[in-house]
Amino acid sequence: MLWTLLGILLTASTVQAQAVSDADRFELFNACRPMRLVVKALASDAQEIGLTEEPIQLAAESRLRAARLFYTEPRLDDLSNETLLAEYERLQALSAPERAMEETNRAYYRAHLSIDITIAGHAYIIHVLYWKWVTDLATNSNGPAIMWNTFDTGTHGRDAGFIIQRLSSLLDKFLAEYLRINESACN
Repeated sequence: MLWTLLGILLTASTVQAQAVSDADRFELFNACRPMRLVVKALASDAQEIGLTEEPIQLAAESRLRAARLFYTEPRLDDLSNETLLAEYERLQALSAPERAMEETNRAYYRAHLSIDITIAGHAYIIHVLYWKWVTDLATNSNGPAIMWNTFDTGTHGRDAGFIIQRLSSLLDKFLAEYLRINESACN
């Protein structure tokens, strides 16, 4: 009897931990659409320990690709002439302010993951930020906003590989939460 009660309580707490709240959806739901990746430029302290943007980009891009969430702009030669012509005609029909707004929306519409790593002496801080385009219903204004973030800080022992390891664990944390929230859309 005690074991049955304990099993029910453990199951209930697991289900509650997995429940997706409205706040969770607001922060991370994106219908499982691919996202851009932005890796911020590194300062000279990072280069002194052998850390460059390339392994940071590769680690993050690899994680996003594995989850089928990495977005790249389509190349012009991947699009048909009919598609290009239709898009050109649609843009030409817009007024100048509408075209400007279209360009702004195109630049910011897709969600993106931003990685910012700072090295200062023997210390480091890694920020992983998830941005989405949001609308404030009270003012009807919209723009990009940080919807989710995590960070890690500590000392690196002049080991660039250690920084990449710490970044990978932060990316895993983000992807676990993102995929939990977007599970139904990702299937």
